[in-house]
Amino acid sequence: MYNRFGQLAVDPFPLERFGLEERYSKLAALQREVHKLDARRIEAERDLVAQRQGVGQAQQKDTEAAGKALRAGKDMPAAKHEAAANRKVQEAARKLAALSDAAASAAQDLTAEQRKHATALIEDLGRARAEAAKRVAEQATTLLTDYGLFLDAEDIGKRFAPPAPVPDESAPAQDTTFIINAPRATPTGPQRGDVETVLGHLSRLEADDG
Repeated sequence: MYNRFGQLAVDPFPLERFGLEERYSKLAALQREVHKLDARRIEAERDLVAQRQGVGQAQQKDTEAAGKALRAGKDMPAAKHEAAANRKVQEAARKLAALSDAAASAAQDLTAEQRKHATALIEDLGRARAEAAKRVAEQATTLLTDYGLFLDAEDIGKRFAPPAPVPDESAPAQDTTFIINAPRATPTGPQRGDVETVLGHLSRLEADDG
């Protein structure tokens, strides 16, 4: 159940995404179990690497202790640090093997459960797609109408805006102050036709049968 990269070869079905956890409670429970076991397995792999690295450090401690004993005219002590480190390595390896077996076994059960409900799951996916397509089409239809109203209101407002007042030539001259405005940035974004094309497509969206 593991691929060539040492990863658990299982593809959990996105039950939560489609609101199907309660409908397939056993499948959901197996997916959670596999996820937790695999997370523990990965952590055990890291721990085993760390314990193996500790063996070299333990050997160095034993070497230093032996050197001190010889300089003091004593017999070399037993390599207790290395022995302790090796025991930790063995325990870490044992834990990793057990977790790997447990995760693989749970993954096999998960795969079997997925195959058992494969037809029903595909049918549920079809219904979910159809419902999503209906919602998208309804919202896009409303957006298409409102988007056109938004832009048309601006254009009509420019056409029917009242004219600027005519200057009163009989009024006394006044100091004229010139205000120089920086040029307005050119509006950016998609063209109206592009937006309406996309919204029009979405308003007619339907789930296919494939």
